[in-house]
Amino acid sequence: DETMFGVNFADGRIKGYPTGPMPGQTEDKQFYVYYVRGNEDYGENDFQNNSDGTITDNATGLMWTQDDSSEGLNWEEALSYADSYELAGNSDWRLPNAKELQSIVDYTRSLQTTDSPAIDPIFNCTQIADEGAGVNYPFYWSGTTHANWSETSGGYAAYVAFGEALGWMEMPPDSGNYTLLDVHGAGAQRSDPKIGDPDDYPYGHGPQGDVIRIFNYVRLVRDADLAGAGNEEAPEQGLQLKQNFPNPFNPTTSIEFSVNAENAENVYIGVFNVKGQEVKTLLNETLPSGEHSVVWDGTDNTNTAVASGVYYSKLRTAKKTKVRKMLMLK
Repeated sequence: DETMFGVNFADGRIKGYPTGPMPGQTEDKQFYVYYVRGNEDYGENDFQNNSDGTITDNATGLMWTQDDSSEGLNWEEALSYADSYELAGNSDWRLPNAKELQSIVDYTRSLQTTDSPAIDPIFNCTQIADEGAGVNYPFYWSGTTHANWSETSGGYAAYVAFGEALGWMEMPPDSGNYTLLDVHGAGAQRSDPKIGDPDDYPYGHGPQGDVIRIFNYVRLVRDADLAGAGNEEAPEQGLQLKQNFPNPFNPTTSIEFSVNAENAENVYIGVFNVKGQEVKTLLNETLPSGEHSVVWDGTDNTNTAVASGVYYSKLRTAKKTKVRKMLMLK
């Protein structure tokens, strides 16, 4: 059906709406309109392949990962994935907010029209099997919480459909016969629960039976004007604590750091959990200037058992402290 995209200001969602009559009606559906003038180039991407797994959009000043997460994650896992991610020498990757994620939607592309996701082919997009076992492309989480009037306000987060925005339509109504349709269109923005089991929604949710994908994919973003800055200091400024490698890891990871002092100084390195509890003291001794490394074995810890999740490496001297996030996945 011929549709147009519109924003539902009752719930913030972006969907394809029919330009003709709604089902069961004879008159064309009516919409309210906001008009705009000025910058006609707004929304036009200017992508640059940096040949290091990243894509910069010079139109927005954002840098994106060329690849996605290649697997589905719930929202909390998606946040942890972003916190621990390092690529092209940068560790300040994050989940895009809903508007940033919308900025890379290509509405001229879709599975039905171009046999592709709704994104420029400069990006790599994981192909998935959808709820009807058909070829499709993922929903991507945003970092935007959907503050709605549901039983658990804030329990949903916004995402964008880069494949079909599917729903289980009961046809005819109350017949018990459900058909899986692209009810909202590639590029639609909706929201789903941050945690739970999608099998609890066998025919979706809402009047269009929107499919519920709690385990959505992730494409990370950072501010491009920070490229190369990272969060490390030059050697003459004192300490450097590098991102652990590998990361994520199981069960061991290497933590590299450097000390640059006129004289040898005492250096402490410890691992802490998200509650601020020390998990393991890795080093507490006097070291000379230069490059050093320690290894953390997640199965050998001083004070508490270690499960999958986010941890922090802390490097401390008498004058300065450095901290890095790490992710253990068992």
